[in-house]
Amino acid sequence: MKISDIKRVNSYFIELTSKKDVKIKANTPVKLFENGNQSFITPIDPSEIADVNEAIQVVPVNLKNEELLEQLLRRNLPRLAVVLNVTKKREMTLEVKVFSAEKPMDISIAVEDDFIDKIKKQMKLKSLSRAEESLTDAFLISIHNFTYGVMGVHTNANKDDLLERFLLLGKEGYLQIHRKKDENDQTYFVVEKLISSIKDNEYAFFLIKGAIRFTKSMFLEKARLETLAAMQEIGSTITGYMNTWEAYGQIEQEETFKKVKKAGVVPYTNKEYLPNGVLRLDIEDSEKLANLANYAEKGEGISICSVDPDDLFGSEITIDRYQAFTLEAKEITVELAEDIEPHKQRIYIKRVPDDAILDNSGYLFLSLAGDISRFRRRKEARDNILAGRSYMPHLAAILERQAISKPVKKRTDPISQTVREKIFPVHPPTPMQKEAIDIALNTPDIAIIQGPPGTGKTTVILAILERLNEIYDSSSGIFGKNLVSAFQHDAVQNAIDRIEIFGLPGIKFGQKRGEAGDDELIIEHTVENWMEEKRQELYQKYPEILKEKYMEEFDKIYVNYLYSANTTENTLKLLKETKELLLSKLSMELLQKIDKVIAELKLSLGGHRDPQREHLVKSIHKIPYVPQVFEDNGIEAIMEAIYRLKKEENSILQEDIDELMRLTIPPLNEQQFQMLRHIRKRILTKLIPAEEIFHTAKQKEDIVSLFTEISDYISADFNKSKSGEDAVLLDYISEFENSPLSIRNSLLDYVSVLGATNQQSVGRVISQLKGETEHYDNVLIDEAARSNPLDLFIPMSLAKDRIILVGDHRQLPHIIDEGIVKEIEGAHKNEDQSVSDKVNENIKKSMFEHLFQTLKILQKKDGILRTVTLDKQYRTHPVLGDFVSSNFYEKHGEVHIGSGLPAETFRHDLQGLEDKACVWYDIPIEKGAEVSGQSKSRPIEAKKIVAHLKKLMDSGESKGLNFGIITFYSSQVKAIHEELVKVGIATKNDANQYEIKSNYRVEVVNGKKIEKLRIGTVDAFQGMEFDVVYLSMVRSNELPDKTEQEKQRKYGFLMVENRLCVSMSRQKKLLIVAGDSAMLRSSGAEHAISPLVNYYDLCKGNKTYGKIIHE
Repeated sequence: MKISDIKRVNSYFIELTSKKDVKIKANTPVKLFENGNQSFITPIDPSEIADVNEAIQVVPVNLKNEELLEQLLRRNLPRLAVVLNVTKKREMTLEVKVFSAEKPMDISIAVEDDFIDKIKKQMKLKSLSRAEESLTDAFLISIHNFTYGVMGVHTNANKDDLLERFLLLGKEGYLQIHRKKDENDQTYFVVEKLISSIKDNEYAFFLIKGAIRFTKSMFLEKARLETLAAMQEIGSTITGYMNTWEAYGQIEQEETFKKVKKAGVVPYTNKEYLPNGVLRLDIEDSEKLANLANYAEKGEGISICSVDPDDLFGSEITIDRYQAFTLEAKEITVELAEDIEPHKQRIYIKRVPDDAILDNSGYLFLSLAGDISRFRRRKEARDNILAGRSYMPHLAAILERQAISKPVKKRTDPISQTVREKIFPVHPPTPMQKEAIDIALNTPDIAIIQGPPGTGKTTVILAILERLNEIYDSSSGIFGKNLVSAFQHDAVQNAIDRIEIFGLPGIKFGQKRGEAGDDELIIEHTVENWMEEKRQELYQKYPEILKEKYMEEFDKIYVNYLYSANTTENTLKLLKETKELLLSKLSMELLQKIDKVIAELKLSLGGHRDPQREHLVKSIHKIPYVPQVFEDNGIEAIMEAIYRLKKEENSILQEDIDELMRLTIPPLNEQQFQMLRHIRKRILTKLIPAEEIFHTAKQKEDIVSLFTEISDYISADFNKSKSGEDAVLLDYISEFENSPLSIRNSLLDYVSVLGATNQQSVGRVISQLKGETEHYDNVLIDEAARSNPLDLFIPMSLAKDRIILVGDHRQLPHIIDEGIVKEIEGAHKNEDQSVSDKVNENIKKSMFEHLFQTLKILQKKDGILRTVTLDKQYRTHPVLGDFVSSNFYEKHGEVHIGSGLPAETFRHDLQGLEDKACVWYDIPIEKGAEVSGQSKSRPIEAKKIVAHLKKLMDSGESKGLNFGIITFYSSQVKAIHEELVKVGIATKNDANQYEIKSNYRVEVVNGKKIEKLRIGTVDAFQGMEFDVVYLSMVRSNELPDKTEQEKQRKYGFLMVENRLCVSMSRQKKLLIVAGDSAMLRSSGAEHAISPLVNYYDLCKGNKTYGKIIHE
């Protein structure tokens, strides 16, 4: 509802003028106020104006309006005002609605199914599943952070209990709201009926303001109220799950600000742009630069400004103080192009905004811009969850293990015929895969799917998304109904790349830090790649179409001649293309006519023109500037031209693009049509060489006649030989090639799956595309055990119907700062030990594991299944699969992970290791011990692994196989790379970066490129798989291991079971662990590193598939 839709209250129209240009658009809600003897307006939503701190002074246009304005301001009654229109003379009309009173209100109003059935025709609801949204649009006004409504109370109502029954005024009627109580004396509000009219003076109306919302059912409102009661009972105690993480987040924020302060401010004395576009800043104070270098590395965000930030750094930095300073100082945020080398007394900057204005001297410091966005997103999501304002209002109660009311859902079958044929075409789903899909579809709130290595969780994700789209009510559109999120960009991309729902791709938003491009370009690339794939699929399926493409190609030539400004040389070129294209199609008579015209026109040909540029020129010519023609498809023609202009990525054209965008809002007046004609001519002047420009496109009549004759001839021939179905198919392909903008727009209307990291699920572009519908019906989070709970709150707070967490708490966990944990513990050291234990549990367990255990508890209370563990792996050899199952899952009381494929599937012929699955490569300490430093390494182990690897990769038996080398230490990664360089597998470039040589890096297998070799720490390998994996153990020492502290010093990362689980489950055919077996015989090894001890025993004891290599 808009302010202008409000009836039954006093309305006033005031004509005002401003002393300067008004930057407020029509239909913008504004605040009307006075300061001294002057009157001002400012948008209620600060995003509606460029400068949020600048109110607009206004004066009435005449005495009548002056008296009206004075009366309104003097009475100072509650009011809502909206700008109806703004003229170029700085005049505007304000509509003001005045109320007798204003009351704060925070309520949810339940909308039951029986009520929806009654009013669906009366309100012409487009979607029954979105009835609450339709009611919001018809009865509430959302402005910035508040919702407004107009409440009507009967004149005979009990003055002490006005909320027992009341009306909400809407566009075309009144909703009667009734307050009820349940058996637990819990109060909630429900829509009772829709009233079309009331008697005059029967009700008194006043303004309500706050958090007012419609919810789909009484159950959700009951759940919200029960959640609020539970949160009130928990209060601020640190043992509460969300309170623990609030404390963690607060300290993390403070530590971030301290880091920026410690890094300090560095003055620069000169700037210079280098030919590659990088900005160089010269620094005189090398000591301050050296200090900054301790905190900043390549890719780090840096703030640059001309105002000395001493005041900001002189006291405690806060979000508000930082933002106030950056606004005043006109700070810009850039990225370091290289690591800082203080002795050079300069730094290199990339990604300087095009419109940035930098002084020759100024100041730089670590940027907080990204951190502040991160902290704000976290806080908003957490606050919404705690206050029951998230789209799943009982989410906080679940996180705190509180049992509350749940809506009853109609059960959905997990497997449809389409899903069976598309997702499981060869093998049917396993019982646990089917159960996982069932739980995800039928959960009343959250489903947890634990996917141990190789158990097909990606397949399950695809089946879930496919099934959700099948059962969804698409009457209100399906764009962006599902969000796929994850902790890292790679995990999101891996999931999105495999998704195709209704034949359409998912679209990922956001990039890694340091990556080029923006979301708009990523969308374009995704669409273009999808279109190209579809074209190729069509050509492969209908190869005869290629033979008929001459029709389409000739149409391009013909249209090019008709719509382009043609020189003689261009005409010659088009005629020659026509002859070459249609040589076997035309009659001899027509070919002779073409030859004759070519002979008459023949001149030397000019330079080659880029086809993309020709498409662009054609699209500019198609822009109509005559009203009669414009009415047909003028807006579409302008948008097509803008689309192609943007693809040029040329700043010279940006002004033209901006002006064209302003002409896409009909209706256009005569002056705007003249402007359109001028812009069209100006763009063509920039695009076409001077000798080709005609103010009016000119064609010779004899050439037009010849092209028309050719067109008629081939059309008649085509119609004789081809069916109507062929013609439709050709038109379909032509649309893909010639109307990318319309295809893009259509695609975006039907793409149901969007992808983004936890943080970027509320990014700018994705939020703009979602529009007013900020939520998602379903939020699916992959690799959920790796996500920090503070970040997980963000996508989870957006879920309306279900949250599906997919991951595995036995693999890599989320990253925590032990220093922050100790600080929280220190703040509560005087409390009971159980408090410290609970805080540790809340923080060190991933939210995935916390909810996995929580939902099992809730299952016992309400009988609703919400958790499942996939129990059949298809990645690795059965011997290795059983090893992973027993050492990382069954020992914790979890189910046995069986193998779905026989051992024969994993056969190989690698020399000396034929058909082996588990190998220990023993490198004793006598050959060389570990090397200590900031990170551990063992050079001899790196050397032996690389020598062994090269022998395997150079053999013919390695064809079609790929290899991975995993270690727990970054220094060992470097040592392995150095050895790879020595044996000729890798090189080291001028930037000291290692690059695998192409013949070792990639291989084409069955027509597809595969990564042949990867080296890295375990963190880079989760979710990946390789035929052969080397695990470099690194640790080789003679330290004691009797106490827990001694064990930590001796074994280090080898004691982290999650990391071992990942590193020992990436292989398909063969796992080779390289290390010092004497470490396994130490007295504390059985307790500290039991999986490695057991693996050695497996290699030694299994004569069929195991082997020990002695060095």
